[in-house]
Amino acid sequence: MAKRKRGSKELKKRVIRTWRGLEWQDFALIGLILFRLILLWVLYSGFNQLPSPIYGGDLYHQLAQVNHIKYGGNPFSSFSTLEGKPTYFPFYAFLVGNFARVFHLDGMSAMFISSYFFVALSLLLLYLVGLKIFKNKTVALAGVLMYAAPPRGILKYTEFARYVVYPLFFVTLLNFFQKKQKWLWAILTGIVFGIATLSHAMGLLFLIQVVLGASLYLLVGKYIKPKGFDAKGFKQDLLKNIALIAIIIGTGLAISLLHWSEAFTAWLSGEPLGNLTVYKYTFGAFLKFAFRSLFSFGSPGSGLMRVLFILGIIAPFVISKLNAMMKTIYIVSGLLLLLPFHFIITKPLFGFSLVPNHMVAHAYPIAIFLVSCLALYLILHAFGRYGRFVVYLILVLLLLFTVVEFSTYKNTNRWAKAGTSSLTPYMLDVAQWITTNTDVNDVFVTTKEIASAVNALTGRKFLTLKESHVDLFLDSFQREADLAVLLYGNDDSYREELIQKYRAKYFYWDIFWFRSEFVINEKGKLVSFFDPITVPASQKFIDYFDRFNISYIRTNMAIDPSKRDNNPLVKKEDVLVVLPAELNFTHPWSRQLDKYLKELVSFKDKGGTVAKIFMFKPIGK
Repeated sequence: MAKRKRGSKELKKRVIRTWRGLEWQDFALIGLILFRLILLWVLYSGFNQLPSPIYGGDLYHQLAQVNHIKYGGNPFSSFSTLEGKPTYFPFYAFLVGNFARVFHLDGMSAMFISSYFFVALSLLLLYLVGLKIFKNKTVALAGVLMYAAPPRGILKYTEFARYVVYPLFFVTLLNFFQKKQKWLWAILTGIVFGIATLSHAMGLLFLIQVVLGASLYLLVGKYIKPKGFDAKGFKQDLLKNIALIAIIIGTGLAISLLHWSEAFTAWLSGEPLGNLTVYKYTFGAFLKFAFRSLFSFGSPGSGLMRVLFILGIIAPFVISKLNAMMKTIYIVSGLLLLLPFHFIITKPLFGFSLVPNHMVAHAYPIAIFLVSCLALYLILHAFGRYGRFVVYLILVLLLLFTVVEFSTYKNTNRWAKAGTSSLTPYMLDVAQWITTNTDVNDVFVTTKEIASAVNALTGRKFLTLKESHVDLFLDSFQREADLAVLLYGNDDSYREELIQKYRAKYFYWDIFWFRSEFVINEKGKLVSFFDPITVPASQKFIDYFDRFNISYIRTNMAIDPSKRDNNPLVKKEDVLVVLPAELNFTHPWSRQLDKYLKELVSFKDKGGTVAKIFMFKPIGK
């Protein structure tokens, strides 16, 4: 009892010491966190759905993964098809999906509620990163304002990785170095590195290079002194340093195998890595893309950051001597800026590049953050009280720009406005019926865009979705071709093979079927494409469609409907676009398919039938 009282008193004293040690910047951070949460509440309280298109939108695809886990699905398996890996990295959805399950929330509410927590955590972690690097709370506070999460909050795995996991990784890595390379921090750094690999592709492809750079410094760099190389210290610490590096890399890669095992196996066996190695740019086009990303003045906040970034770049040419911290920041930032251009070496030598455009999106904001904060640090220390005045003014401007950015997003963003409207009532009824009466791993058949919507609201699986929402190791085009033959083909025996191959259990139709594939004018004529069944115009697919009497037209366009905007970086190609068996809005599939279907339920809206769910009858019975 006495020990418990002493422990309680000691904890109380520690809390009091911590509270008394807080400075105005710490209280400003608390105020900033509360302010950002209030802004989010103002935004989310007006939403009736996610600020994203329900048909093929990324946030709804994220919701599909959350619902998949909420209803008991495996976080490391595909949430859109029965086979394959998840198209979105699992750690964000694992947290949010289980949060929804434990607290009996629907997936969408869980995403909104968890965003509050993630944004608050992100701001705190960013403050810690800035504080550990610059040892200055004012600079750290400015860094929080510059790198803060976007106005819509953290509603997707990409934002979760960039604004939560990466800062957490750098906090643990910096603690590892600043606490004399203690074993505990090596383990924690390895664990967070592993979490990063489960949070986004760049968590492995980009951070492994950061880890290797940090390892090189630990092995060699820290022993390079102004008076020469510290050979004695190098030899004395060598085995320990190798063990620490092995712990960090080994722990991280071991955790990464939960998701990356198939990619590692493919790489070791010499198989292509699918979308991980997509390279669609000439050097000149990519250089322009990278330059625009680096010097984008699109909003007042980003414009101010770029001004500070430019000042930070100029600083070495006017400062007589750089200290160790400054040199480290310039070296790290330079490597981050060069990292996406790895394809100059890897493309001719190894024949691949690792999504350089995504590396720009993940590495460049960190480089801009470091150099911009360094510019503020230099202003603060070089100009005395005038420097403090300038930095305080910049803090006020950054806070003001946060409000402007939020207001602009809320009032002008197309999808933020769409988020205030309600989902179609019958879709909610469909989702309720499916989640109540089917299993999370049951497979449905319908069009790709309708599949996206139902997948989002239920977490159930489909024969296929659009190419970018299917595991990169699955042949999405063959799946689309098989979907065409199953729906519209003339060979019953082969149709039965496909039903059994994909373990199709349910068939779904709704009134959006035609519009999910084609743009139809008021007179009922086809005028353009939305997202029809589309495959490359290869002889393989021509022969396949001809064999089963599938109607199609040949054209040249980008396959992904979201990228048909004449962007020179988006590849157009010759494709086959499949046409339905009948120009019938309520029965577009082949009549031959009907013998395999048993209607289970229909849904009406304003007196008319708008959706139906069928079950596939057992084959051979």
